[in-house]
Amino acid sequence: MRGFKGLWCLLAVLWLAACATPPAAPTRAGELVATGRVALRVPNDSQIANFTWRDDGQQAALDLGTPLGQTVARLTFDANSAHLMDSSGKETSAGSPEELLQARTGWQLPVQGMRWWLRGKADPATPAQVTPTSDGVHISQNGWEIDATDLRDAGREGKLPWRIHASQNGLDLKIVVSDWQWLP
Repeated sequence: MRGFKGLWCLLAVLWLAACATPPAAPTRAGELVATGRVALRVPNDSQIANFTWRDDGQQAALDLGTPLGQTVARLTFDANSAHLMDSSGKETSAGSPEELLQARTGWQLPVQGMRWWLRGKADPATPAQVTPTSDGVHISQNGWEIDATDLRDAGREGKLPWRIHASQNGLDLKIVVSDWQWLP
């Protein structure tokens, strides 16, 4: 009986350690990295994932993973192309990250807009209405209603949101950032 108790304690510690993966660190100058959780709800389905978002202004990468830290998909993109690699190593390419993510996962996410919304700003490439709120900013853009809240000082980056809620036509996206890091 004593051996089983020790085994269960070891398994519990390993499971908790897997859930508490350290935040990702930036690897390139000018890179901004956010880690956290994302929840997507559509009328007949909902998905929850851990994420790591890396963006240096030229290229961005979005890693989606399980609560235990396994990466299930990595989306990378720049102004000209997008690539998605799943956990089995299968890679798919397309002209835009939105098109690619939808084709491979079924998720209809405004990835290009999210690049800015994660910073609490509107995408400068399309018209938007930005309204300051008592706890952040509200953005109306491309049919999306975005609330970026819980703004905290991030040095040279200004104030960054730790919570983002975006919705459009029955699709509800909630992002909770657990860590922001950057390299000057």
